[in-house]
Amino acid sequence: MILSSDIPIGSGLGSSAAVTVATLAALYRYNQIKFNKKSLAHDAHMVEQAVQGIASPLDTMVSTYGGLVYLSRNKKIERFKVNFTAPFVVGYTNKHGNTGKMVKDVRSLKNRNPKIINSVISSMGQLTNYAKQAILKGDYKKIGELMNINQGFLDLIGVNTYELSRMVYNAREAGAIGSKITGAGGGGSIIALCPGKVDKVAKAIAKEDNILKVRFTKKGVSSRVKR
Repeated sequence: MILSSDIPIGSGLGSSAAVTVATLAALYRYNQIKFNKKSLAHDAHMVEQAVQGIASPLDTMVSTYGGLVYLSRNKKIERFKVNFTAPFVVGYTNKHGNTGKMVKDVRSLKNRNPKIINSVISSMGQLTNYAKQAILKGDYKKIGELMNINQGFLDLIGVNTYELSRMVYNAREAGAIGSKITGAGGGGSIIALCPGKVDKVAKAIAKEDNILKVRFTKKGVSSRVKR
């Protein structure tokens, strides 16, 4: 099996989920095991959870189906049926975050300051619902504003770093209407929404860090096996 990827490992961009989904699909097809995308997404999530100890079903769902996915507080997954074509720039550092450590640190902060952190987490949930509505309306300006607010919450709960903050503000100063950490934090990546400013934002981030120019795709996993 040959694996190639433009996504850096451990950068908070879901590379482990993508590899897990692709590997399972190839193994199932090679061994003539019947599967569909629903069962594949479930199995891939179980693998991620077993290996990492904790895992969101979002990454494996997106890698399987493609497109945009929303996860509600009651763990219900919805797929967006919209044509969302806004351009993004992903910035990433060579410093990798540790998801397990970040989860433990946030939990510890919450235990020490339950009223404050519970309020922040609740607000982040409300923000996600507002973002869902903005995406459905195609309101890029609102999406960018909510991304910036969310970044403030992430900073407050302690998952930001100097490197991530540098990329966030370099992106905004270059014209991004929204920029925030993606992934667990503590290192890794940021994502910047920058319609009409992709090259300028990419150039600004690339002065000190690494970049990828991306758009959403509705194409999910596919598998072909050569014997």
